[in-house]
Amino acid sequence: MKIMLIAGDAAGDASGAELAEAVLQAAPQARLFGMGGALMKEAGVRLLFNPTTMTALGLLEGVKKGNIMRRVLLRLGEVMAKQDPKVVVLIDFPQFNVKLGQMAKAKGIPVLFYLSPASWPNARARPGKLLEAATKIVTVFPFDVDPYQQAGADIDHVGHPLLDQVPPANSPTEGVVCLCPGNTLEDMRRNLPSLLKGALKVKKAREEVDFVLPLPPNIPRDDLDRILKGDGTIKVQPGRQLDVLGRAELAVCDCGAPALEAAYAGVPLIAVYNSPLFCVEKLWRRPGFMSLPNVLAGRQVVPEYCLGEMGSGRLAEEIETLLDDEKRRGAMAADLGSVIERLGPPGALTRMAGAILELAGRGRT
Repeated sequence: MKIMLIAGDAAGDASGAELAEAVLQAAPQARLFGMGGALMKEAGVRLLFNPTTMTALGLLEGVKKGNIMRRVLLRLGEVMAKQDPKVVVLIDFPQFNVKLGQMAKAKGIPVLFYLSPASWPNARARPGKLLEAATKIVTVFPFDVDPYQQAGADIDHVGHPLLDQVPPANSPTEGVVCLCPGNTLEDMRRNLPSLLKGALKVKKAREEVDFVLPLPPNIPRDDLDRILKGDGTIKVQPGRQLDVLGRAELAVCDCGAPALEAAYAGVPLIAVYNSPLFCVEKLWRRPGFMSLPNVLAGRQVVPEYCLGEMGSGRLAEEIETLLDDEKRRGAMAADLGSVIERLGPPGALTRMAGAILELAGRGRT
């Protein structure tokens, strides 16, 4: 049984690898091929293209890459016609994957679109677009279900794979602040310089505060050191991000997946974003929220800021204020526990693999 999986960036590669492992565990005879990165290859996917090595973790992002996108799209269409997979699995990346999904559906091949942990808030297509490209949609977030169902989509909320990870031993050390700028090199380049400036201001006022930075496994240490420029204010710590978070009294996290990881670890946090598109989206969506904990709660549980608007001085002030307010941190941690309950039960990847195999069993449409 042939299954085609498509991921267009490093975050999708991580989600695709988890998914590939779950599919192969349920159906060891399955033959997986498609587009992704090193993690998907290690998980057993035969790669036709690796976008994460064509540029710095995300070739296919940006209008200027349009010609490359078209060439890759055409080549994948040719391979799809030749290999005739039982199902095509598209992981986020709608500006590319919607087109590929339309090609697959035109050939009668079932298409499953996976709205993964990395796809909020900027990587979601509008429901109408996905209806044109997907036979079925699976999502890790409950708030996706109503708008897609109202548009006529066959969509299931399968739960969040984060809940299948062993939670960290929550043993916070006084004065430790964990910085989680993101899980890709692009995230680091966008967010870390602003976080470093804020950390420097806090350090000048409070030498006892320690800033730690988990090193994601997909980011080379040399690349991270170039962003830090030799500054020793932030201590880089290898290992699982959840475990580093579990040792912190406070965290400053990218508003997407890292903020949710901090919530799962039970760590009070400040959620930040620094993409111009995110900041514009925030203006459009007022009084809505950008950070996943707040979106899931439907109210402000954690403070959230656009880094470009707040500046390093305001960030430092917010960090110091929260470090001094144990009562506020405790209330935030309690609220975050309720947020995690909204994600559903564990077992998301098993349910997702089941949805893929069920769709593959339907045959051509």
